[in-house]
Amino acid sequence: MSRYIFYTSEGFSQTPFGKDVENMQVLGFADGVSVERAMEKLLYGNPWIEEDGYSQNKIVCQKLA
Repeated sequence: MSRYIFYTSEGFSQTPFGKDVENMQVLGFADGVSVERAMEKLLYGNPWIEEDGYSQNKIVCQKLA
């Protein structure tokens, strides 16, 4: 089983001074025998991802060492 990090370029962050900054946002981490299984676990355990409008097809995944 492998561990994955999931992130997206959708949305933005805000600096301590209130300035909007476009950047990548980490959505979470999940384990799985494949990236597909890990994505299923991520979305099942974090329903807010889809509820808050993040697009599944824009989520980027990277396998961690």
